[in-house]
Amino acid sequence: MRRGERAVYVFGPPGVGKTTLVAATMRAEGAHEAHQHSHPVPHVVHVPIGWTELGRWRPPFGGTDALSYGIAPQVRDWLSVDPPRLLIAEGDRLASGDFFRLLTDVYDRVTLVYVRGDEVARQRAAERAARIGSKPQNEAWWKGRATKCLNLAADWSPLVIDAALPTAAQVDLLRAAATS
Repeated sequence: MRRGERAVYVFGPPGVGKTTLVAATMRAEGAHEAHQHSHPVPHVVHVPIGWTELGRWRPPFGGTDALSYGIAPQVRDWLSVDPPRLLIAEGDRLASGDFFRLLTDVYDRVTLVYVRGDEVARQRAAERAARIGSKPQNEAWWKGRATKCLNLAADWSPLVIDAALPTAAQVDLLRAAATS
């Protein structure tokens, strides 16, 4: 089985800035173009840097959150057979212990990143809802997602990035961790 070189997964509560962080990191790495693909699973290839990002670019909820709820088996099958050399993903859809174990089985180096900041996330989520004209996310659902992320962080000891930091500082931390 071919192995991938490096994988990065960014997770955190809804609205914390995961999509913004990954997009800014790809720009900082030198991505000039992004090509969307739908096979074998939806993903974006960042050119010329060669990072493959799981999911779709679909405002306001991109990344893995733009994938179907049942996508995990297809992603597992793809990565198990033909993993991209450099993989980055963010979002709630695939954030699980099972998926993180898959990454460690398939990739030589895995960096997990927990973007922490419940108050920042709630504020950003409310601002996003107002901007797109939707209702705020259900409080019980939001708390469930935040708790899930907190539990993953406790189980997996990821790099923790404070969502209150400026995006440029978050990018610097992510880039340093992913390339060390």
